[in-house]
Amino acid sequence: MRNKRPWKTMQWRLAPAQLWPMTSAKNIFLFVVVPMSVLAGFWPWLLWAAVGITLVLLLFVWIKR
Repeated sequence: MRNKRPWKTMQWRLAPAQLWPMTSAKNIFLFVVVPMSVLAGFWPWLLWAAVGITLVLLLFVWIKR
């Protein structure tokens, strides 16, 4: 961790968009996680897969910035 408290820095307050630096991350979220959540109504284990993919995606985006 470069900064233990990123929310205290000015950059965090000024640029919340940096949490989503790539539109592709949003696209992956929309086209993978949302359909999986819908399908989770039929197969409940897909819900956990969607949660796992979301966490991995957010971790990847966090490391990337």
